[in-house]
Amino acid sequence: MEEVEARVVDWENEKAENNKITKANALIEARYRLTIREQRLILMCISMLSPEDEEFPTVRFKVKDIVEVLELNTEAYYHELKTILKRLLSRVLEIPREDGGYILLHWVESAEYIPKSGEIELRIHPKLKPYLLKLKEKFTTYYLKAVIGLRSSYSVRLYELLKQYQNIGRRRFSIEELKSLLKIESGEYRRYNHFKERVILQAQRELKEKTDIYFDFREIKRGRKVVEIEFTILENPKFKALKEEAKVEEEKERLKKRYEELFRKWKPYLDRVNLSRLTPAQAIFFLENSLLDPEQTIKAIEADDQNPLVENPVGVLFKTLPLRSKLSDFWLLKMGDEKGEERKEWLVGWEERWEKKWSLARKILSEYGIDYTLPKVPTNEEEAIKVLRDVERVIAKALWDRLSRDERKEIAKRFEKYRDNEELFKELIKQALFRKFGIPSLGFFVD
Repeated sequence: MEEVEARVVDWENEKAENNKITKANALIEARYRLTIREQRLILMCISMLSPEDEEFPTVRFKVKDIVEVLELNTEAYYHELKTILKRLLSRVLEIPREDGGYILLHWVESAEYIPKSGEIELRIHPKLKPYLLKLKEKFTTYYLKAVIGLRSSYSVRLYELLKQYQNIGRRRFSIEELKSLLKIESGEYRRYNHFKERVILQAQRELKEKTDIYFDFREIKRGRKVVEIEFTILENPKFKALKEEAKVEEEKERLKKRYEELFRKWKPYLDRVNLSRLTPAQAIFFLENSLLDPEQTIKAIEADDQNPLVENPVGVLFKTLPLRSKLSDFWLLKMGDEKGEERKEWLVGWEERWEKKWSLARKILSEYGIDYTLPKVPTNEEEAIKVLRDVERVIAKALWDRLSRDERKEIAKRFEKYRDNEELFKELIKQALFRKFGIPSLGFFVD
């Protein structure tokens, strides 16, 4: 099989710690033991994997970066690093199988030091592919920065085991089960108080200080002996801002790819016009989301862009073009705009936008005495948009019923030429009704 070209890990690049780690839950629940330095090195390798990878790449590190992240002695790093790599190559992990069996594996297939370039090359063992590549279900994802600063390998393991259950909020282990997962041998921490202090309480302190989650725990006794621990998993408010920042960066990357995709799609239309005020991204937004056909849309874009009497062509196009959009596409309007960074709420926080729009919707429904029952609280942006469109439809029907026969005829006649396009015809009538009654749009992308 052809070897995948090696990628260079540049830890001078601040984005490195924003890399994600994704592991199959079976790997998180594997039985193994690593030192904190070995753990960091493995996590650094895993964080460099791409969702598109079908084979493990050779991951290359500058030695100086490994010395920094692993906190090696700068005077004797060569010997320390060689010792770490040798031990890592010998480490065995035991992965449970669903049929009750298990798989014994090494973490790393090879490690190579290249003195001329001052680099280390590592290759993850190919048998780990089902647990790290092309995962579709039963996996857990977190950011490398959440764990890279932890100083206990037990803290890293407990973080992963609890992160796996974060959405559930609780996880219970027997003492023996937890010790087995952490590969604590039978002769170690024989007294529960020692185990509690050096593993549980240390992890509790570290997670609360350094990661996005932390925990409380309850001891469950049989007689006087603690036999189980129930963890309550909590979101760490100290790291909420960092989490939002990471989400923004992630969303920007996704939207950048979407822009490139849409640019290729609409380039033939963009090549036909000479825009002087609208950015290509803004034109793409209207081409992608207009209910009119592309020919009509590009003519409207060009006309408003070139018309000196139109002070704000984006605003005019919003008012004159019938649109349907996702909030994610709304970001296209600010691409290339130096003020775009100020509008992070367009990139994240659909929940806040939903609350704002749903509050407005309830006010309108109440004011006009319209009955509406929310089917269910939306769990994502698409569901929120669908609900708000349904509310607009219900409101429009109620407003239509309030009109006289002549008023209905007058509005329908205004848009007669669009009757063949049923979706556009209904949208134009809805917009006309909302304007007539002075009702603001519930469109998710309209401020």
